[in-house]
Amino acid sequence: MLFCPVCGNGYEDKEICPNCEQQLVPRFDEAQMQSPLVVIADKMDKPYLQMAKELLEQNGIFCILKQSYVNEMGYKWDGLVLLIPEIKAQEARELIAAYFKDQGTQESQKVCPGCGQVMPDYKIICPNCGKVLED
Repeated sequence: MLFCPVCGNGYEDKEICPNCEQQLVPRFDEAQMQSPLVVIADKMDKPYLQMAKELLEQNGIFCILKQSYVNEMGYKWDGLVLLIPEIKAQEARELIAAYFKDQGTQESQKVCPGCGQVMPDYKIICPNCGKVLED
């Protein structure tokens, strides 16, 4: 049985929730749905973000691609971003980093010491928490 990550309904014969139009996942994790959403990937090409989304969904992590997003601190992203529940952020970042490293497609990156956001090496301010990064 597959479950909708938004409403929690289970379906035997569907891959997309008829109510929420979300991709169904192998298990419903209520803790993920109660956790605030955070950006874990931005400034990647759309195909890479879609691959990351598929990877996370295959591993039971709810995620959404959005064209723009404003977080709780008021920081705004104008490009395509990948959002996941904060409770799964570290696991998701590790999965994405390992996948793209194995694929040889990841550019030089660094990790924010404040929130763990993985980002391109050229960033000087964390797009997730706003922390100024040291070289």
